[in-house]
Amino acid sequence: MNVLDYYNKFECIGSECEDSCCKGWTVTIDKKTYRKYKNIPDLPFRKEVLTHIVHDRRAGMGGGHKVKLDKDKSCPFLNEDKICNIYQKYGKNYLSNTCTIFPRNRRYFFNLPESALSLGCPEVTRLAILPG
Repeated sequence: MNVLDYYNKFECIGSECEDSCCKGWTVTIDKKTYRKYKNIPDLPFRKEVLTHIVHDRRAGMGGGHKVKLDKDKSCPFLNEDKICNIYQKYGKNYLSNTCTIFPRNRRYFFNLPESALSLGCPEVTRLAILPG
């Protein structure tokens, strides 16, 4: 698989980041993750999470869900430290595919797998332009 030389160096800097990838994006919730959310053991937290998840009519016949963003287009699960409350409480296994993958981008080019990183992430941009 082809990867950029800095691909494996990437690590999210979370609350140290000057921007947030948890703002302005559609955050889809895959079926597997939605089932996890419906079974969160902490009942008050489960209710809080499910309050911010809505059915996504654009998802087609298979159904689907998405996060209902706040008025400023930020994710309602993002806390004041710019960390996801779901991640903080239950770990990466409770993140949706959307949240787990970004800023990674996997695709095929002439039937060859490629992995890239989105320059929409400031830390990726730093890795791409600054000598390491």
